[in-house]
Amino acid sequence: MSTFRKNSLFVGSLEAGERYANLLTVLLNCELAGVNPYVYLVDVIDKIAADWPADRVTELLPRAWLAARQAEQQRPGQADVVAVT
Repeated sequence: MSTFRKNSLFVGSLEAGERYANLLTVLLNCELAGVNPYVYLVDVIDKIAADWPADRVTELLPRAWLAARQAEQQRPGQADVVAVT
């Protein structure tokens, strides 16, 4: 955690600092939810690029995303559940 504090001292502007804080919040929420941040970001960015509806944005939060992903894997007729992390 101290690495994040040290790195945040070197953002170039206030706007960059806000963007950095937003990204860090998403990544740390992924860690808290037990979600692989890389897999999460790739999937969420793909969904947003494919015109994900704005009124369903809460489904893209890490915990909700993980629950939906696990539900997909538990559908009948599919193989055993594979860990998402």
